[in-house]
Amino acid sequence: MLELSQMKKAINFVVFIIFILTTIPANKVFSEEQKPCFLIISKQPLSLLGELTKSKESAGLQVRYVNTDDIPSEDRLGPKDIRIFLKKNKDAWNIKYLLIVGSEDTVPMMYCSPASEGVASRDLVDTPTDFYYSSIYDEWDRDGDGRVGEYPDDGVAEHKADIFVGRIPFDEPKTISEISKSIAEFDNLADFQKAKLLFGGAMLGFQGEVWDDKVMERTDGGEYCEKIYSEIFSGKGFSRYRLYEKDGFLPSPFQCEEPLNAETFGYQIPNRYGLVLWTAHGSPEHIVRTVWNSGSAQKSSPSKADLSQPRLLNSTQMTGAKTRWGIVVSASCSTSNPSAGTGLGASVIKAGASAYVGSTRVAWSPSYWRKLEDGGMDTILYLFCRYLSVPGTSVGQAIAQARVEFAKKYFFGDIEDPIESAQMNIYNFNLYGDPSVCLIKGDIGGSVEILEPSISASPGEVAKWEANISGSDLTGNIFQVIPDKQDMSWAVPEVVIAGNKLVLTAEIPSSVPNGKRFWILHQKRGDLSSQILIVLNIVPKPEASFGFSSGDGVIIPFSRVKSSLNLTQKTKYLEVTLKYDPDKIKFVSIGQPSKKSDVFSFFDNHFGLAYIRISGASEVLPLISFRVMKFVGKTSIDVSKIVAMTDRPEALAIQSKSFEIAIGEKELWISRADFDRSGKVDSFDLALLLSRIGCTKQDPKYDPVYDLDDNGLIDFIDYSLAFKRISG
Repeated sequence: MLELSQMKKAINFVVFIIFILTTIPANKVFSEEQKPCFLIISKQPLSLLGELTKSKESAGLQVRYVNTDDIPSEDRLGPKDIRIFLKKNKDAWNIKYLLIVGSEDTVPMMYCSPASEGVASRDLVDTPTDFYYSSIYDEWDRDGDGRVGEYPDDGVAEHKADIFVGRIPFDEPKTISEISKSIAEFDNLADFQKAKLLFGGAMLGFQGEVWDDKVMERTDGGEYCEKIYSEIFSGKGFSRYRLYEKDGFLPSPFQCEEPLNAETFGYQIPNRYGLVLWTAHGSPEHIVRTVWNSGSAQKSSPSKADLSQPRLLNSTQMTGAKTRWGIVVSASCSTSNPSAGTGLGASVIKAGASAYVGSTRVAWSPSYWRKLEDGGMDTILYLFCRYLSVPGTSVGQAIAQARVEFAKKYFFGDIEDPIESAQMNIYNFNLYGDPSVCLIKGDIGGSVEILEPSISASPGEVAKWEANISGSDLTGNIFQVIPDKQDMSWAVPEVVIAGNKLVLTAEIPSSVPNGKRFWILHQKRGDLSSQILIVLNIVPKPEASFGFSSGDGVIIPFSRVKSSLNLTQKTKYLEVTLKYDPDKIKFVSIGQPSKKSDVFSFFDNHFGLAYIRISGASEVLPLISFRVMKFVGKTSIDVSKIVAMTDRPEALAIQSKSFEIAIGEKELWISRADFDRSGKVDSFDLALLLSRIGCTKQDPKYDPVYDLDDNGLIDFIDYSLAFKRISG
């Protein structure tokens, strides 16, 4: 018989073994480096996904397949059954990605309730989501009432992603097989073939427009796209092609390669883009533009009758198409609605895209959105793009991280919509397609970033595009330019490469007519190739100049900035569109050039947009005034459009231009109120100004030194500006 001490040792050893077996997954006992698992759940056989399976295995993932019939359930398979199954096998299989293959009928989504029972709202409805399968350990129904995901009852849905989830929303074997091939093809592309962006920015609304009894701000999808590019993708080797709204009254002021419409958008469907992002009003089967019909353009805000919504893209169009888009982001309502049959999102995947991020129900975002703190849909998708731009970050990771950051930091940002809308947005945005696909992986080969794809030049001039080439290994890259859409044999741009800089130049014949010209820049590296579109706008030589200055040549906080516009001819018609940063300067006024002129002006100091239209003969051009805010540094006023009709038959279109404004330091700002030059601003300076209150330029006592806002009148506004500068 064993001695007592030996028995204790044996018992302790058995207890230790039991502890190991029950607390450490079996795979960790036998394999310390098990590959991450790419799990496929479907009713269809794995053989349909052969190309996709090979691609994932070559990327270092282990592919597992589970038939829906093998997932335990009491009756019909439900979301809770799938979630329990995932939770049970997550650690043992090391599941990182889950690809659901099947429609909602065969592999159901969870319907979450964003609002508590009794909250009355037409659009706050139960929302289908696959996010439920991503966060498998958190409690989703804290109050146990059977309504999953309510706010506030179940708390803010800031659930950490344990698994990254995507879905191929089809049951037809042939469709599944074709989608598998498209995903594998995109997955195997080099970075330089995917580092191309397509932006489609529609107008969503206009300042003063009434929507659901709310007065809206102007919402320009072009502005959102420009923000996404400039703050996220610029400088990282991405080139872009932009389609923005240019029809109707007050269209987008931002420069683009082509105007946004069904024809121009449709032309881009077969072209290769790594990321496609659009902003537009949506429904399950289509997206639309919003156009303010020009016939009602004398109003400061449109009525419903003044607006039209032409179709931009629909599911029928995509069903018969073949696209080479990679990752598609839809800032629209309902395009991923699973109960709509083959909706737009599903159609885009069927046409050949690898991933589609879209909303299953109404998506919410404030019309005043300008920054992340404003919340709503635009914040979620901005965060998604920011994460996606990081090399090696998968689309599944990006949407999961965006949800969590939104929930933790920006949930309460949207004050235009019900607070429950933020919860609904978290459930809304789901991923169709491959959750493991990356926009870029971080290879060392160079990709080209055209700094400005669209440039303007006149006959007889030399057009010039500049580009940066990213990457540390540029060997084997060959660049060639060919015409696109028209015969351009007269001017094929010359390519010059110096280090990581690429310059394209084209001499424009003096006899060439005005209009747009398109080229394709081909980049080849071995057997791989990529195409980037560039555009030349041929315009008449400008016979006008435009600029901004202050009255005394010094621009300081709270001073005025005025325009100067010089033409060689008397004007009959003048149209100007200006874009500016409303946090730094604000539009103040437009002068009346003459009694014979009819002036219409529109300004939006929330987004920073001013539009001026003057009809009628005028020899004196209008004075456009801006007020500089309490800001020191540099800003700009962008003249995105200016057309002047003179006695000549054609309009003079002045090229888009950005005017930099340097705003002086605080010391200079203060010194302007130091009238007696004592070295400080005090009561003596205020007394000197008070003695001139009410003086205009016609008065002998008028002195522009005391006219701090430079409006031709010394008044209590000037006194207030001086008082703010009193030395402490």
